Amino acid sequence: MRSAGRGGVLAFGLLVAGCASPGGGGAYAGIDPAARAPAGAEPAGERGAAGAPAAADAPADPAALPAGVRIFRGDGTPSTWEAVLEAASATRVVLLGEIHDDVLGHRARHALVRALAGGVAAAPGLPTGGAGDVCAPHVISLEMLEADVQLVVDEYQAGLINADHFRRAARPWANHDRDYEPFLETARACDFPVVAANPPRRYVNRVARMGEAGLEALGPEALAFLPPLPVARPSERYRAQWDALMAETPGHGGGGHGAAEPAHGAHGDPESGDPVLMAQNLWDAGMAWAVAEAAREHPEARVIHVVGAFHVQEHTGIPEHLARYLPGVEPLVIVAYPGAADADFDPDRHGGRGDFVLLTER
Repeated sequence: MRSAGRGGVLAFGLLVAGCASPGGGGAYAGIDPAARAPAGAEPAGERGAAGAPAAADAPADPAALPAGVRIFRGDGTPSTWEAVLEAASATRVVLLGEIHDDVLGHRARHALVRALAGGVAAAPGLPTGGAGDVCAPHVISLEMLEADVQLVVDEYQAGLINADHFRRAARPWANHDRDYEPFLETARACDFPVVAANPPRRYVNRVARMGEAGLEALGPEALAFLPPLPVARPSERYRAQWDALMAETPGHGGGGHGAAEPAHGAHGDPESGDPVLMAQNLWDAGMAWAVAEAAREHPEARVIHVVGAFHVQEHTGIPEHLARYLPGVEPLVIVAYPGAADADFDPDRHGGRGDFVLLTER
């Protein structure tokens, strides 16, 4: 989640592959949460400030697909916004994979959530809302908020604290106001729960530095923010994707991960494996657990989880853990990738990445 710039290495003590763009020579399109404005300062991306999308650029219908977004099925077949909404209406869990600085992709995800919330489509057994009616029930789950700030999120959504105190206490990303606050606004308007889904980075970082043994010293208060331990190991498919990503990422092909050095011998331990991969796996498991818990606590609602694309693309990572935590629920995976306006669906770069693939104009 921390970025060394486009095409650089993302790390905040461990590599975050969720911010990776597909294929493309290891390009990372991430946002550095360390670039958040200091407490008391006005953060970048304030609603209405420079850098926010101009009102004239927004579609007249906030639930409509923005111009400049093309939709494909995972096999490359051109598709439609209506097909996306219909498919999303037929599942309990929707996983929205993003490249974190893809502004047009963010707008498309805002529109999708608004469309579903407004009752454009409702899954079988779920109440249907509509204009002037109640919203169709949903839970909004975000990678961008860590589990240990859930109380702060709840207070903010309930109007108990103001935006300034939320920014100070919740550690939102630098692009929160422009790209993620709209989800919270929709949730407030519809009285949806918002889940701070990511395991706290300080614990994930322990795994990156020390391997899974780094969690053994944690007390029950800390473990409450993590999925049940031990978590299932990454699948061979996921390992292969990870290895390919590391091979094409500058600074990673030679063995160094650009992160804190793991404990001596951790790389060669076949039981623990690569500790940075194990940290990534803990992230995936933690978010999958948060989604599953939300689905169980709100059986009437659809859960929409917003996350970096690598965590969900090709139905690996979070979907694999979710199959264990919430058996019988098949999530819909929708991923969006930015590119040139004339770029077409590339089977090698985009094929099979999601049930739907959105290509956005950079």
